[in-house]
Amino acid sequence: MNEKFKTPKDGKKLIHGQWMRDHEPLGTMTFPQVIEESSDIATADIAMRLNPNVFYQYARNLGFGSPTNIDLPDEQSGLLRKPYQWSEVSLPWMAIGYEVQVTPLQLAQAYGAFANNGVMMRPYVVKALINEQGDVIKRIKPVTVRRIAKESTIHTLLPVFQGVVSDSGTAAKAKVTGLTIAGKTGTAQK
Repeated sequence: MNEKFKTPKDGKKLIHGQWMRDHEPLGTMTFPQVIEESSDIATADIAMRLNPNVFYQYARNLGFGSPTNIDLPDEQSGLLRKPYQWSEVSLPWMAIGYEVQVTPLQLAQAYGAFANNGVMMRPYVVKALINEQGDVIKRIKPVTVRRIAKESTIHTLLPVFQGVVSDSGTAAKAKVTGLTIAGKTGTAQK
C-alpha cells in the first residue's frame, strides 16, 4: 500500500501507441492516492503488472460479463471479452473501465459484494409469492453467488474507497455527514 507510483509531469502517457491522460497531472502517489485521486495512468500501470488471465478472472469474479440471474426477464450480460480477444491496449484501458460494458445491476451487485465483506449475493425483486387470500405460497431466500475476494482484502481496500468519498477524494460531493460511504469515480471520454 505504500509503494509509490510515478505519473508523467504533463499528465499524459503513451501506452502501446495510444495516449492516456489523467484529469490533471498528479505526480507520484501511493496506491490509496491512485484510487482517491483517480489516476488513470497509475491504474493502467498497476493493471499491466497483472497476468491478463488473472485480471480477467477478477473482473468475472465481480460479475462482469455474465448475467446476475435476477428474477426479471431479458437480462443482458454486458460485455467482457476474453484475453485472447484483447489488443495490446485492452488491459490498461479495461483497468479504467473502457472496453467493458457493465449493466447498472451488475455494478450494484459488485458494490453490494464489496459492502458484504466480499460475498456476492444474487439480486432479486420478488420477496414472496402471495395468493389471493394473502397466504404466502413461497418466500424467496437470499442466494449466495460467490466470494469475490478474501475478507481481509476487502477490509484493506475499504478505507481506500472511503477515501474517494472524502475531502481529498474525487467524489467529495458525494459525502454524507454522519454516514460512512465508499465509492469510486469513473472515467469518460469527452
